[in-house]
Amino acid sequence: MLEQVMEFAGLELEEQTSTKRCERDFGIRLDESGNIAVVAAVASDAPAISALSVGDELVAVNGHKADKRVHDLFEQFSNEDQLEVTLFSQLRLKTVLLKKGNKKYFSGWKLRNMKSKTAEQELFYKNWSMQ
Repeated sequence: MLEQVMEFAGLELEEQTSTKRCERDFGIRLDESGNIAVVAAVASDAPAISALSVGDELVAVNGHKADKRVHDLFEQFSNEDQLEVTLFSQLRLKTVLLKKGNKKYFSGWKLRNMKSKTAEQELFYKNWSMQ
């Protein structure tokens, strides 16, 4: 039903992939509000789900200290499909090998106008949005 209304109004959804590689490629959302990057969420269908838990503290990525620039580290190794991540998990230090997923994670969606709208779609949208 939603798709029909959107099409009638000349609208479509556009996927907005995350700009952060750890989110987009590995399915890991980090909380960086403190001095250490902490795992805030792991996509349920990402390979990282078996290696990481919410609350894990990232210490290093491929041997490089993970601090406020942790996203830069993920980008620095953008040509690699797997990364070695050292972390504290349940107060124990461990190192895991994270593999890049086969899809994009943590995407958002944006509503946009279709490239070519009919006059009927323009009129409906104008009335519907009260513009």
